[in-house]
Amino acid sequence: MTVLMVFGFALFSGCVSMQRWPDYERSAENRMVVIQEKIGDGLQTGVLTPGQSQIFLATLKDIRTDYKELLDKEVFRAAWDRIFGRLDVLGEGIKRALA
Repeated sequence: MTVLMVFGFALFSGCVSMQRWPDYERSAENRMVVIQEKIGDGLQTGVLTPGQSQIFLATLKDIRTDYKELLDKEVFRAAWDRIFGRLDVLGEGIKRALA
């Protein structure tokens, strides 16, 4: 029983500890590039107005600023989850505007 408790605690502390997340860094960067391309495509095709695209780009810039603060640092996974959540919300907003 004690061994199981120690193993469970070690597993839990490894999941919530601060660490670098290189896969998350790459994934977030890729998602930001895709979002920026969608904004550019929407502007080129005329589906997005210049005002809409500026709002989306300003939001993306804010997310990118927070993203840069996390790069190459040991942080909790929750910090990356917040970045991905904001990217999801922005992506959905762009998707609705393009529809």
